[in-house]
Amino acid sequence: MTTPIKPAATVILMREAEESGFEIFIVKRSSRSSFGSLYVFPGGKLDPEDTEKDLYACCEGMNDEEASARLGIENDGLSFWIACIRECFEETGVLLTNPSDSLIQEYEKLSSLRKQLNNKEISFKDICISESLRLG
Repeated sequence: MTTPIKPAATVILMREAEESGFEIFIVKRSSRSSFGSLYVFPGGKLDPEDTEKDLYACCEGMNDEEASARLGIENDGLSFWIACIRECFEETGVLLTNPSDSLIQEYEKLSSLRKQLNNKEISFKDICISESLRLG
């Protein structure tokens, strides 16, 4: 018997390095987690919330049609986009949002929201809407 594949998304963050090519952002997983102690790109399974239209409205410069075309799927491509952003924030504290969003300048608040998110006290959608984030 086979287990159905769960939709998941991964983000590869990279930037040009001054002296050589590019720097790639990876994280080391906790030894207590699945894939323990391995180095991975941030990502994970899609949550039902990732498909909500309220979150789609928080995406700046990308709509579902464009995201789906980039991923080569018929629809719901924006859900994968959102899942990448959410997972990256949950796992690393890196929030991929418009640089002019004031929240990214407030480390303590951002850190507190991440902790609440990981403790399931608040949802990613709640953060995006209450902080008027423009996901990028």
